[in-house]
Amino acid sequence: MDLRKSTGKIMKALVCGRGESLVAYKDYEKVKLEYIYLVNAFNKFIFQDPELRYFLNAKSKEGTKIIQIINIEMSGLDKNFIDNVKLDEVFCTRMKYTNESHWWRDYFNQDRFVSSLGIKVKPQPECLEPYMNIVGNSLPVAILNAILDKECNEVDVIGSDFYESFYYLDGKDEWSSSLWTDENTKKTQERLKRQFNQIVECFQKVSFTIKTQSTFSTQHQNCKVEYKQKSN
Repeated sequence: MDLRKSTGKIMKALVCGRGESLVAYKDYEKVKLEYIYLVNAFNKFIFQDPELRYFLNAKSKEGTKIIQIINIEMSGLDKNFIDNVKLDEVFCTRMKYTNESHWWRDYFNQDRFVSSLGIKVKPQPECLEPYMNIVGNSLPVAILNAILDKECNEVDVIGSDFYESFYYLDGKDEWSSSLWTDENTKKTQERLKRQFNQIVECFQKVSFTIKTQSTFSTQHQNCKVEYKQKSN
């Protein structure tokens, strides 16, 4: 069932994970975007790849809203980062704490960065709750936010390689997916791909494009898959 409102206007979001296919941001230099979502820590990437920082700043000047999604650990936010990238909103992957026994209701400190960075971290809007039980990591939460909170009807996803590829830039060092043994398993990879397909199925009126360095595939007509070549 698709509960997203129909506005009749194209609203496009680019959701950026941290996999190697993040390099596809270069495909969007001339594409109009209403929103860009940065999922988890990007504070190193924007300095390791200055072109990524320039891209984000250019889009911000065009009117694109930059939204940061952080996990409950809240890593990735620091003064150097926010001084170089204008963040319009910062959300945690969790919803408002209610003491319910659901992972998306875990407690997080909304005021953790208020005194140091002047940022209050928002909980996910309540409109996401009907779908939170089908997701299990950060990137799908960003997709749900784009569709349900921002009412986007086009969602492009890059940097989501379902742990079948290295992380962007530092792929053979501390960001190597091979070091994350819990995630770097066939079982987890397939579970994450199923979750993505479930979201695509739930929102038939949304056009999805995923540019990936994974073996992800879909039978849904509203999702286009572009396979990006892996780096050597």
